[in-house]
Amino acid sequence: MQGREVPKFYETVTPEAYADDETRPRAALPDTLTDNVYVVLDIETTGLRSYTDRIIEIGACRIVGGEITETFSSLINPRMNLPWYITDVTGITDKMLRGAPTYERVLPDFYKFCDGTCLVGHNIDRFDINFLNNYWGLLGFDGKTATADTLKLAHKRRPGLVNYKLPTIAAAYGYTFDGRTHHRALDDAIITAKIFLDMETGQNL
Repeated sequence: MQGREVPKFYETVTPEAYADDETRPRAALPDTLTDNVYVVLDIETTGLRSYTDRIIEIGACRIVGGEITETFSSLINPRMNLPWYITDVTGITDKMLRGAPTYERVLPDFYKFCDGTCLVGHNIDRFDINFLNNYWGLLGFDGKTATADTLKLAHKRRPGLVNYKLPTIAAAYGYTFDGRTHHRALDDAIITAKIFLDMETGQNL
């Protein structure tokens, strides 16, 4: 049975153009980057269980021709109070979420943003894609499959790291997070996208 059609227009969250003054010069791009459009994504949630916990933030960026071209970002009202440890980790508070749109308004726009692209994320295979497919299923959309998981790629490309958390891998590729922005979805997605591009083009090996 075919799922709900991809929305024709963005209704609640509109992507924004992205410009980065620190973009690294890259050699000739591999076919994987010239032949595909990628969306690199990250979510923040109320917990680890995709069928009972809830998404509170989505951040993503689109890669076209080996460059980050636009971003998608929104807080999501989970209709519940956050556990204290989620606020402690993310810096996201109940007050910040009180006026945010609900998933019924955000997830259709995000489905449109992801349509026709290859999905990438850090630990996306075991975490992010499960949450997203659960929500998209509730809204009647077909599920999607991740194309690349930078956690798995890092184990192959950078063996011997002390751990494979995103900040550790970022440091190995020469990227740092600004203050407490780690565990905010858009910041994590952009760093993950830069790591993915370096992995695909063989930078900093």
